[in-house]
Amino acid sequence: MSLALALVQTSPASNPDRNIVKVTFGGTYPVGGDPLPLTAISDPQVLVQVPFTPQNLPVTPYDLNAWLAGYYVEIQRIVTGSGLSAVTTFNLRAYAPGGAEITTAAAYPAGILNGELFIEILCPTVQQ
Repeated sequence: MSLALALVQTSPASNPDRNIVKVTFGGTYPVGGDPLPLTAISDPQVLVQVPFTPQNLPVTPYDLNAWLAGYYVEIQRIVTGSGLSAVTTFNLRAYAPGGAEITTAAAYPAGILNGELFIEILCPTVQQ
């Protein structure tokens, strides 16, 4: 896993229904996108809204703000199985200026490594 997520804000503080996390990139970009580690979000400010578990993963997270030197990211929702055995995961797909996906099995470009990405994650109702 080459992505790390850190919780930086919940809103509203009195009844948090969304989480803002900052993404830290590292390592190489894998084939099919980089898995978002939603069950391993660090909570350095002790906002007490995480961790998520496979049973209470959030509604699809989305890119809130990105400053990535012309690169952009897309969050891909992946559902495997069906019914009660369905498992949902999310991958982060990264694209170069012009639209081509960045090279897999290569280090992230400096524009992404030196940039900032914040993602909003809606809190499941079971967490509220």
